[in-house]
Parts: sequence; structure tokens; C-alpha cells
Amino acid sequence: MRSSEEAKTYMQDLRNILYYLGVCDGKLEEGSLRCDANISLRPPGQKELGTKTEVKNLNSFRGLQRALDYEISRQTALLESGERIVQESRLWDEARGQTFSMRSKEEAHDYRYFPEPDLVPLLVSSERVEEIRSKLPELPEEKWHRYVDLLGLPSYDASVLVDNLELAQYFDQALRYTDNPKGVLNWLTGEVTAFLNVTKLAIEELPTKPHQLAKLVELLDQEIISRTIAKTVLAEMLKNGKEPREIVDSLGLKPIGDESALREIIRKVLARNPGQVEEFRGGKTKVVGFLVGQVMRESKGLAKPDMVNRLLLEELR
Repeated sequence: MRSSEEAKTYMQDLRNILYYLGVCDGKLEEGSLRCDANISLRPPGQKELGTKTEVKNLNSFRGLQRALDYEISRQTALLESGERIVQESRLWDEARGQTFSMRSKEEAHDYRYFPEPDLVPLLVSSERVEEIRSKLPELPEEKWHRYVDLLGLPSYDASVLVDNLELAQYFDQALRYTDNPKGVLNWLTGEVTAFLNVTKLAIEELPTKPHQLAKLVELLDQEIISRTIAKTVLAEMLKNGKEPREIVDSLGLKPIGDESALREIIRKVLARNPGQVEEFRGGKTKVVGFLVGQVMRESKGLAKPDMVNRLLLEELR
């Protein structure tokens, strides 16, 4: 590896693989996974790597990257001033943002390995390897490619899901009930994640189940409700776990689909805003946005935006 960013990415990928396999919970801050990072420098054009140092017991990805960046700077300064790099183990001080010496490892035997006489050799047959391979779950890289290549998710959003297995599992379960992965993704990484952050709930404790979020997406896709209404509905769903359709009906949130009723609201708004009407007729078409907003407010968010735009332009002309 040639950069601190590469090292951090490697550790994140390793953590995800171990977590997906169920052999580690991946909680670095609790000591479930630690990293010892070795680093050495060499001048441009030189083939041999210089003396290495080892930074011990790093317990965060951010700390790993910062510690390596610090060591690069420290070792570069020493080499440029003609000083020698000491082969040693160092510790990272997160608060001070620097490493400090733990112990010297000047001799090769400090790194020696030898057989453990009490452990018998472990022989694994190729058949056993294939049996285990066939039982492996979908691993992080496979999941990422499925999200990006098959579902068309943006690379960054796919990575957010892959880095949070529980979130990804919720997402995958929701997709059994809708063909709109991006719709689910937007609500899941937006309002739902914000709710989890505020309440400190784990996603498995979420009152809203995956199929319910999918149903909300479907109501929106079928234009049964507007996005404004969907936000109100989701807020209620997150509180009580009710079905989205039940909330729409109980709160009277069904959009206004009657053109005559909507025209009446639009005419009322235009009558209250004669100045903006004149501006539009004088060529300032940007005021349409303001008038649409006023109609949506007057309808308490129940008007369908596409219908508002069409009818509003008809009334203005």
C-alpha cells in the first residue's frame, strides 16, 4: 500500500467482510478489532524500503489514517535533516495528534516467529473449502456491485449501505415490495437515518418495517400522495409503526385531485397577489415558483404539484 487512504480503505473492507461473515461485530472502539500499522519511506528512485516503524493498537479508521499521515511527516522531516529512522513500536495519541515511542525493535529477532509445539497441523480438503464457499453470504463487494450495476444506485450511496449491514438488510427487504430502489434509498438515508440518530434506536428497533416504507414509496410513485404529504406520513409512521395508507386516511391527507376545487384555490391565491400576476404577464416567469408555493400552502400541501403548475399557468394566461 502506498498511502494512508489505501490503508484505511483496506481496513474498512476487512472489517466489513468479517462483520458480514458474523465472526466479528467490527466495533473498533470497543476493542473488537484493532490495527497495527507498519510504515517505511524511501527516496524517489530507490528500490529498497527504508527502516519501518510500527504504530500499535489503532482503534479507529480515522485514527489509522491520521497516525500514518503523522508518521509520513515525522519520518520525512528526519530523513531530510540527515537523521536516522529508528526501528520501533509507537503509540498514537488521538488528542495530541501525534505518535510517541513505545519500545525499540532494533533486532530482527524481535519479529521472529516459531512453531507452536502444542498445536497439530490443520489440513483442510478442497471439498471442505468448496462446501464453505457455497454457504458464504453475499459479501460487501458483491453487494456494492449489485447496488451499482443492477439497481443503478450512485457509488457513494451504495457504499453507505454496504458499510452498514443492518441498513442494507432493511433496504433489501423493502425492495421485495417496490421496484423503486432509489425511492427507498432516499427515505432510508434521509429521514429514517435522521430519526435513528436522534432517538439512538438501532434499525431493528424501528417502528416502521421495511414493507411499510416500500408502501410509502409506492403511494408516492402512484401519485396518490405528494412528497410533502409523504414526509408528514413518514413522521407518523416512525412514531407509531402504522401503515401509510391508514395514516393518510385518518389524517385526511389524500391529495386534492378535483380540478374545479384546485382552480378555486388558485384563483383565490391570484386574487391575493395581483402584483405577482402582473409581473408574470410582464415577462417575469420566475414568480410562478412563488405562486405555486402559495397554492401549496393554501391547500395545506394536499394539492398535486404537477396539477398546480398546469392549472396555474392556464389561469395566468
